[in-house]
Amino acid sequence: AVPVRVTRQDDHAMELDTIAVDESLLVGGVWWDFHTKVPCSPRTAPHDSHLCFLVVPYGNDHARALDDLRAPHLDEVRRNKGRLPDDVVCAIRGAALARTVLKGWANAELGGDPLPFSVAKAEELLSSPKWTLLRQFIESAASNEYAILQEEKAAAEKN
Repeated sequence: AVPVRVTRQDDHAMELDTIAVDESLLVGGVWWDFHTKVPCSPRTAPHDSHLCFLVVPYGNDHARALDDLRAPHLDEVRRNKGRLPDDVVCAIRGAALARTVLKGWANAELGGDPLPFSVAKAEELLSSPKWTLLRQFIESAASNEYAILQEEKAAAEKN
């Protein structure tokens, strides 16, 4: 057998500090602009006139909420070969997002009237097939790891 020589290739090295997260954003969340589909600038405040959502990244609390919301349906899952009806899945996903990921909204209206944030209203909207695009936007924001990077915070402080 020919011995394999392992060498470090600096062009593939990575400074781990570049993937450190701003821990305050794990709890406080990031404001996301629905119009531009990117975090607001600054990430800690909504845009003055755009529809914005305050979203924390997925975490253990979201996983636990999904488990808790699925628990009453376990017998049905077993009977149906691991599947639940789409409306139940939609309700579970929406409820988990509303309870753990979506923390607020700004500049929201419904039927022409201002819509104050509440977890109950968020759960109602996110659990409905009518608001699928909203649910998908919140899911996308919650899974966007780049929005919580510490490096972005450091860059903003330099400017």
